[in-house]
Amino acid sequence: NNFPFSWYVVNIFIWRYPYWFLFIIPAFIYGFSSHSKEVKKITGFNLALIVTYLSIISSASTKLYWYDIPIYPFLSLQIALMLYAFWLYVQMKLKLSTLFQNMAVASVLYALVLVYPFRMVHIHNKHIYVDSPWDLDVQQRNQGLFMQQAMRNNKDLNNYIFCYDDCRSCHGQIDFYIILLQSKNVNVRFQHNLDSLSGGSFIVVSQQRLKEDLEKKYNVELINEAYGCSVYIIK
Repeated sequence: NNFPFSWYVVNIFIWRYPYWFLFIIPAFIYGFSSHSKEVKKITGFNLALIVTYLSIISSASTKLYWYDIPIYPFLSLQIALMLYAFWLYVQMKLKLSTLFQNMAVASVLYALVLVYPFRMVHIHNKHIYVDSPWDLDVQQRNQGLFMQQAMRNNKDLNNYIFCYDDCRSCHGQIDFYIILLQSKNVNVRFQHNLDSLSGGSFIVVSQQRLKEDLEKKYNVELINEAYGCSVYIIK
């Protein structure tokens, strides 16, 4: 995660926002040169917020892909201001007076501006996520669902250990419920391996290889299976 200071900015125009990046600088130029005081204020606010936030997260030692997401609504707003001003200019130049004329020209402009991003969304969904996005990382989310349902049904999770080793930083949902349970004084924890498990502990696993390793390494008994998870007790 130790990426350079410019990592988020570079991501904007090579990964996150490659198409719309072409609009960002013209949008801010328009905003500051606009005759409207409101547009200038909004532009100044957007720029100050974006620069401040990017500076903070870029200075951090840990950088993750989703930390820059909060800036995109403000970039979208700035681009929308410019596109709206362009539409007003087109209306004036072409002297569009009827609803049909406005709808016809607006449809053409809409297609010209948005056909590429919509096409990329379609390609992304078709070729990257063959299944639904929520079908990814199922094994990790199974443990989160297990804890969620246990909390709803007031199940005792004291001395439960949730093990998941696919990725050291890819178990956010598990962490969420672990922290929530610990805040309620429940003795529960997460481990990314099967080391140093003591007798009497309840071990929850959702990965086949961990199940096999657990059965080989310890004297265990399978006591429950639910939501794609297996629960063992170490004898």
